[in-house]
Amino acid sequence: MKGIQSKSLRVPSTLRMLRLVNSEVCERGKECCGYNLEKKKPSLLHKPTHRPFGLSICSACLPVVSASIGCKSRLKDVSERVERYDDLKLAFETHFDNITGEDCGPWVLYKNVTQIQNTVWEEEKRKAMFDDLFQQLDSTIPEEDKVRSEAYITAFNSAMAESHAHQLRKLNTFRAKEQAKLDKRVARKKELSEPVFDKLEKLLEDFKYKDGAMSGYWNEFGFYSFDCWPSKVALEPLLSAPSSATKKKMKLAVELLRRIYSTLVSMGFNGDPYQTILRLESFNLREDLANHERSLLNLFMYENSFIGFMHVNNKNNCRNIWNSLQAGKVPEALFWSLESYEDKMNAFVYSVVTDDKTEKLAQTIWKRNNYSGGVPVNGLYGSHREYFPHTFNFYRESYNACKIDFDRIVLLVKEYMEYPATAAWLARTTPNPFNAGQTFSRMVSFLFLVFWYCNTDFNSLLEIAALEHSLIFLTETISKKISLFICFYTMAK
Repeated sequence: MKGIQSKSLRVPSTLRMLRLVNSEVCERGKECCGYNLEKKKPSLLHKPTHRPFGLSICSACLPVVSASIGCKSRLKDVSERVERYDDLKLAFETHFDNITGEDCGPWVLYKNVTQIQNTVWEEEKRKAMFDDLFQQLDSTIPEEDKVRSEAYITAFNSAMAESHAHQLRKLNTFRAKEQAKLDKRVARKKELSEPVFDKLEKLLEDFKYKDGAMSGYWNEFGFYSFDCWPSKVALEPLLSAPSSATKKKMKLAVELLRRIYSTLVSMGFNGDPYQTILRLESFNLREDLANHERSLLNLFMYENSFIGFMHVNNKNNCRNIWNSLQAGKVPEALFWSLESYEDKMNAFVYSVVTDDKTEKLAQTIWKRNNYSGGVPVNGLYGSHREYFPHTFNFYRESYNACKIDFDRIVLLVKEYMEYPATAAWLARTTPNPFNAGQTFSRMVSFLFLVFWYCNTDFNSLLEIAALEHSLIFLTETISKKISLFICFYTMAK
């Protein structure tokens, strides 16, 4: 329709317009380059709205009926009334429709454009020649074609104005049907699951922890989601497939739930925070406990709670918690209850830090060893990222690696500050280059600024320290200073 509006295409008859809209095969018939000799059929039009030059031709025929004019610079003086395909291709010749007996396709052909361009070089003269060509073509357009063109344009604009509302109505109708189907499935699922839920409640009437075990909610998919992981392990499979919930299976599920809670009570996880902390402290006193295991115990003793341990959403984590408790591996069970990256990081950080500055150092080391994907920018990670560790063994390896890095850096800082030249330098103040009204009161402030700004201002801060404290880099222990520099530089990358 754009070609008709711009007068770059010949106005098709009503019959041809219908054929253009509804055609499915190349209109060149036996002349089609994609003609199938066995089936005796021209090539299919893979794109129903694909009508280059106002013709129903396939992609195989395009090189036969058109040619590229060259580069875009050669078309800068060409009017919009010159029909083009892919910006650079122009039709070779006018197409004749054998059925309707009319000429069709573009008014201006490849030869018309190249003849004008090869005749004159000045842009203004070319435009004048194109204008003369268009006037000649307009004089040959029959009056009935002009009337038909206006009718096409009016009908098209009217259809486009109504199209958005029509498509929106179709979309809303489709969504309403899909929502009705979903609501029906959800209602059916809930209808089947509610009797199973009532029977489970009846089997747990005398259970001490029944209220906590059965707490939860009906989600938008018609499933009952339990709040506590023991119920997710024992009971949720029955409610997810209520048609297979036989009396025997329900009885076994209730027995499993009772056994899980008995195991929790025997290990001190009975819901009383004080008793839980005492039990964890007894585990913490074991001499054979590894550092990464002790870090998890300390996190739950002083930061997290029994409620956090019980409320786990990931079903795989729920099963892993139960498997770990059956094997007597309490620290591993605690690990599987940590679902967020921050909780796993805090388990490491809180086990090694001594103050706010070392806390920032520990967080930086953990983040740089436990993420995949994305690019760190000013301490923030990109959207395409994956945080680790995902398994308890991975947590052990990552914890040990981060602990080695942390201890090494803290030791280097401590040694650095014990040198006589460093102690002398610490006794005086240095103007702060970022703000003349403030000062660096201690060299240690510089060291931890390196940790805080290691993504951005590391090099400039190190140069400032080198200028103010150049004697340190010239002592007999220069090798250790280089080790410290390498350590900082590695963190800055």
